[in-house]
Amino acid sequence: MALGKYFSAYIEIKDNHQLIQDGPYKFMRHPAYAGNILQAVGIPLILNACLTLGISAVLVLLFLYRLKFEEEVLVREVRGYKDYAKRTDRLIPEVW
Repeated sequence: MALGKYFSAYIEIKDNHQLIQDGPYKFMRHPAYAGNILQAVGIPLILNACLTLGISAVLVLLFLYRLKFEEEVLVREVRGYKDYAKRTDRLIPEVW
């Protein structure tokens, strides 16, 4: 796992926090969120449970809200994150 000791289910900055820029983070800033969003939308489509896509839409909005808040913390607290954000895409490489 590329994040190693910096992985957390919470938005938190560890002591001597280092910016991870290798592995999937070389291409996008939030690969875990990208995977979660794909899963939230993909599973109902695969299972032909299209009525649950409303729940998926809510989940996607919540992920995007948390991502926005997390990026604000990272820009403020992690040295070099602002420059990293300028040269990498947020969720979809070469798109966004």
